[in-house]
Amino acid sequence: MFTLSQLAEKLECKCNGDPDYEIHGAASLASAKSSDIVFVLSDKYLSSLKESKAGAVIVNSPLIDKIDRNMLVCDNPHVAFA
Repeated sequence: MFTLSQLAEKLECKCNGDPDYEIHGAASLASAKSSDIVFVLSDKYLSSLKESKAGAVIVNSPLIDKIDRNMLVCDNPHVAFA
């Protein structure tokens, strides 16, 4: 288990949202629970994100204003998620 701020530090990302939010795992958009983090690479996945139960998402900066959820912002969400 990591907090969002701990993950931000480890992954060298910016934390937007509750820095104390607890993340217990990583998952796909479809299978995520509220304790999971997912990643979104582009606008085409935003509708799936809205349906997802994920508690946090890793995104790049162009998507920040399009998402209302705890997030980690980095240059390459796919690499950070791996």
